[in-house]
Parts: sequence; structure tokens; C-alpha cells
Amino acid sequence: MAATALEFLSVQLFGRPMRLPVALQILDNASGIFYATEIADALGLRPNNVTEELSRLQSLGMILPLPRRPAIRASYYERTDSELWVIIDAARNAIQSATDHLDSSHHSEKTSGDESI
Repeated sequence: MAATALEFLSVQLFGRPMRLPVALQILDNASGIFYATEIADALGLRPNNVTEELSRLQSLGMILPLPRRPAIRASYYERTDSELWVIIDAARNAIQSATDHLDSSHHSEKTSGDESI
């Protein structure tokens, strides 16, 4: 799998390629309640990779495990109102802004290159 710009920036800013994508997936979950396989499926990752990231987010107080229900195998989590989510949202906005700038620069280069032909 080729590294995406998001994975590259996640490594550079947060130390691991999947940390930021996992955090963004959690942040975008409207209910704030999710389970590891749900995140893994949405991102095309192995559940154990997501579980590692969830452990880190839990240790930071950004998510909490919910009590297990006997009939349900999945472990559910809930996003907290931790101020650290502001950092994740700011990273998303900065990445979008940088991507838009790069796309616009790339488009300008193509356009100016086409005119000189």
C-alpha cells in the first residue's frame, strides 16, 4: 500500500502512519460511540493495528472503553470531550489547507506548462 499524504503527515507529526487517520475517523463519528473493527473496516486496516492506536488514545483520556455486554463480542468505546481533539481537528484543517495549496500549485504548473507548448 502506497503511503498517502495523510499517512506521511501522521508519521511526521504523530509518530505513526495510522494515528491521525484513526483519530480523525473517531472524531468524525457522529455518535461518538464506536468499536475497533468499525474503525478498521472504514480505513481498510487490520483490527490489531487500530487497537494499538485506541490504547494510546485511551491513555490520553481521549476515549473511554464502555462496559462489555455479555451477548456482544465487540468492545465499544466512547469519545470523550478531551481538549486534545482540538489538536486532531487542527491537524485536519492544516492538512486540507496544505493539500489545497499543493493542488493549486500543481494545477498552475500544468496550466503554465501547457501554454508554453
